[in-house]
Amino acid sequence: MVILKNKKELNDFIENIPELVDILIRKMNEKGIEGNFESFEKNIDEVQSFYKNYFTTYSQDEQDILQQAFWAFFAKLLMDKLGGELVLGTKTDYGTGTPIYINYGNLYDKKGKKKWMGITFDTWFEKFTFGKSHTTLQIIITGILEQYG
Repeated sequence: MVILKNKKELNDFIENIPELVDILIRKMNEKGIEGNFESFEKNIDEVQSFYKNYFTTYSQDEQDILQQAFWAFFAKLLMDKLGGELVLGTKTDYGTGTPIYINYGNLYDKKGKKKWMGITFDTWFEKFTFGKSHTTLQIIITGILEQYG
């Protein structure tokens, strides 16, 4: 499991988002799941399926990179559409040591303050790679984009 220890490591992660997304796409293509960022952005089920079916077949070092690539893919997807920023989850957050997506979208309360819920991509990673879910990442992303877009 990957844990970012400080703001420098978070900034390194943010700087490496394009490279991490490229790694994910290359790994998916190697498994016969052809496409690019734009096509996988429209068909998130393929990304979810890749992680569920192949993640554990990789070495620990590759898994660490793929875990960050998961975070990077969804951070890029949402930030490209909704803006926002990534902060490092603290010990009191549910995403300790992982990027948390905040301050996104165009939903405001009656006082004009942005309304959003912090999203930790690692929770999605754990749930959709190792757990059982009654929904899909496609449904979650579509809902976020509809609500905050």
